[in-house]
Amino acid sequence: MTDLDPFHPDLVMADLPARLQAFNGAGVLSSADIHTARRLARLTGCLDDDVVLGAAFAVRATRFGHVFAQLDQLRDTVTDDDGRVTDLDPAAWPTDLEAWVGTIAASPMVRVHPPERPGGSGRPDPGPPRDEAPPRRQPARPLHLDGRRLYLDRYWRYEHRVAGHIRERLRERDGALTLDQQGRAVLQERMGGDPAQHAAALAALSTSFTVIAGGPGTGKTWVIAQTVSAAASHTSRAGGQPPRIAIAAPTGKAAARLGEQLRDSGHAAADIRPTTLHRLLGWRPNRTRFRHDADNPLPFDLVVVDEVSMVSLAMLSSLLEALERQAHLVLVGDPDQLAAVEAGTVLGDLVVGAGSPRPDAASEPTSQPGPVIKLERGYRFDDRIKAFSWAVRDGDAETAIAALTVDPEDLAGQPLALVVPERPGEWPDRDPALADLRRVITAETTDVIRHAVAGDAASAITAALTVKVLCAHRRGPEGVGVWNATIEGWIHDLPSYRRPEWYPGRPVMITGNDHDLGVYNGDLGVVVAGPNGSRQVVIDGRSGGPIEHRRLGDIQTVHAMTVHKSQGSQFNRVVVVLPAEPSPVLTRELLYTAVTRAKQSVVIVGSPDVLAEAINRPVSRASALPERIGALDSRTVAPAASTSA
Repeated sequence: MTDLDPFHPDLVMADLPARLQAFNGAGVLSSADIHTARRLARLTGCLDDDVVLGAAFAVRATRFGHVFAQLDQLRDTVTDDDGRVTDLDPAAWPTDLEAWVGTIAASPMVRVHPPERPGGSGRPDPGPPRDEAPPRRQPARPLHLDGRRLYLDRYWRYEHRVAGHIRERLRERDGALTLDQQGRAVLQERMGGDPAQHAAALAALSTSFTVIAGGPGTGKTWVIAQTVSAAASHTSRAGGQPPRIAIAAPTGKAAARLGEQLRDSGHAAADIRPTTLHRLLGWRPNRTRFRHDADNPLPFDLVVVDEVSMVSLAMLSSLLEALERQAHLVLVGDPDQLAAVEAGTVLGDLVVGAGSPRPDAASEPTSQPGPVIKLERGYRFDDRIKAFSWAVRDGDAETAIAALTVDPEDLAGQPLALVVPERPGEWPDRDPALADLRRVITAETTDVIRHAVAGDAASAITAALTVKVLCAHRRGPEGVGVWNATIEGWIHDLPSYRRPEWYPGRPVMITGNDHDLGVYNGDLGVVVAGPNGSRQVVIDGRSGGPIEHRRLGDIQTVHAMTVHKSQGSQFNRVVVVLPAEPSPVLTRELLYTAVTRAKQSVVIVGSPDVLAEAINRPVSRASALPERIGALDSRTVAPAASTSA
């Protein structure tokens, strides 16, 4: 990086020890990583550069979604900020791992923890339950060393708090609500055809902690609707009081989509408006803590959270802290999708940690559902797309690639197709292998424009959600920017500098929340012609009419979008664009998320080799949450085994 741009903002201009300079110049440690580590060292009186190096890696780890830096694996797994494996001089690393760990352990800014015994409390060092006396105050140490894991203090606390709260809920399964016999009969009537769905609803209303895991189309939203409806009509809390219910999601877009689906259910769930987790917990501007916490708990007996795959470890910690002990918590999502942008893979960790056999569990059978219920039966997807997505999920590259029709003559008629570019790495309009794809996309886009010019908002938004290009990268020939510009070039016979910005049929995405307008980050819409030549934007799923385009601030064109931005959305046809060369960004989870956005057909643009490498590369995030949970009570309910519930 030093040779390419000596003034890059990630380069530290000050004099650095040779080891830190090497990692910074290679693009492994950013200026923020190093400056934060050096500041912590100064505050604690640490003078050892090797300890500062470890601290910088602990800071860096959270930027990459890890909860901690795994010191004994850094040499084999480290990449630069763009995910590229770096050609780093081996001499830059500490020569003796054990000596390096020992030096870190002896530092005044590091607290060392003995190995946690199985079945321990899992509580954070300074965070005992509310009814215990606080421990004696100890000197502040911003880093924690647990074996070969080096944590920043807050993430060590997050992990222990989450594990401790879940352990308590798994020990004391009974919740605050009581489901009456009529409610049980109603659930049996409505959900008896799918034993796993039935078990999920019963567990949510009978116990204080339930995880409902399943892929798209397995009925997760249906289970939420039936669970909330039964809770509202057939449960009561102590004293016969009616239940207090909240439904939340990590983003405004996910909350709005869930609310729309619940309204369509026609049951009592339609009366409860989902909100974001931030608003549920009481986000306060310029504050680091939410309004609701252990001292001011949430006033709810049942809290259902959807799209938990996008929830970070920090957010789950805040939610668990704010819940009453006997409140029912129901976490719903797909653990095989992309994880949160921030640190942690909480849904996957919970499925593993609370879904593996309990070491000290009683041997006698039980009719009570376990805390993790997996929904497997699909109801929404084409069978070929479902089989392909499951092969991707399971890492079976051979089966997945065999299911694709390679370079078909009739692209529009194929549910699964692979288009192999002739000129990888060039702009799409220069590749003759993409000519048929161009015709398909242009035809769909022209249809959107036709409805938008006529002012038919409903038809325009329906057509705009028919086909979407999903990219792994934002930049480069296979990135979102190039594909957006290319598609606009296909539909406008004008050079880029003469193309109108607010043309009818322009698909857009909201990139900021506006509560006054009722639009949220991630909402999709389309520009339509309004009265007197005006331009209006109709938003998918938003109640109310179109919005004058000048009232919208944060917005971007989305003929193409990143796979991350597509989470929570569904399209009839999806075009998945792979990079020309294998990329650490392109993982099994990212590909699975992209493919499962499609309802009718999937077109993958890329080479079979890159596709196979993506399927064989699962996301790896450092987290010790599963082992800290300890699986204290974890009978995973499979579809065929849940009838006893």
